[in-house]
Amino acid sequence: MKLPSVRTTALLFGFAVGLSQLAIQAPARAAEPTAAELSDQAYERYEAADFPGAVALYMKAYALNVDSRILFNVAQIYDRKVQDRDLALEYYRRYLKSTTTEVELVRKATERVTELQRQIDDKPKTPAPTASGTPTVAPSAGPVASSAAPTATAAPTTAPEPSRPYWVGYGTAGLLVVGAAITGGLALSASGDLAKKSYAGATIPDDVQNTASSAKTLGLTTDLLIGGAVVAAAVTLIVQLAAPKPTSQAHVKMPQALPRAAANGAVWTF
Repeated sequence: MKLPSVRTTALLFGFAVGLSQLAIQAPARAAEPTAAELSDQAYERYEAADFPGAVALYMKAYALNVDSRILFNVAQIYDRKVQDRDLALEYYRRYLKSTTTEVELVRKATERVTELQRQIDDKPKTPAPTASGTPTVAPSAGPVASSAAPTATAAPTTAPEPSRPYWVGYGTAGLLVVGAAITGGLALSASGDLAKKSYAGATIPDDVQNTASSAKTLGLTTDLLIGGAVVAAAVTLIVQLAAPKPTSQAHVKMPQALPRAAANGAVWTF
């Protein structure tokens, strides 16, 4: 059986290390903003009067961390800034249906739902066209049409972060260990064969030299494979430990600067 040369062993080791780098490339996406950072950016957009941008960032944060307070903040934007009753009602109701509500925010959301629904119910209905000879032109639904504009950016969704293939690194390490076991067994066998050989004189027979060279090459290959397995496992473990953990609800920072509502002077959660 032809034994691998040192060059082949080096190529195999380089290939194994290259595979282990796959475990590093996927976690590079860990630099993406967290829910807390998106929440902070959303509030900055709110302060800059970029309300569609603020809503978009808040909903991205909500996709990463289901914190019902984000729904309340989005409702506040539609209610107090965009003045879209329908969307404000939708997000107030979504907040009230969530399982992590707070007593004070429930009270405020309920009050606003009641008031906004009353305003919608009291809104004058558009009269139907008369049956006269000259057809009347239906009045423009200006405010209603314009209120739908923020809908396009109101609730963007963010795909869940894909799982990182740590198995690639650990699998590589496992393959290298298997290879080390095989080459180690072959090295021991070659060493045993070498111990059985004997010769006389100063000249070493070719078969003895070949057996000694094979034992040395296999031993070096075993060492390299073991080293590669250790490197692959260590790199994968370090990357796995360094990856950010999912943000808990308590870590999502909600804005603390509270603008006053113009209607009654009450302080709202924004």
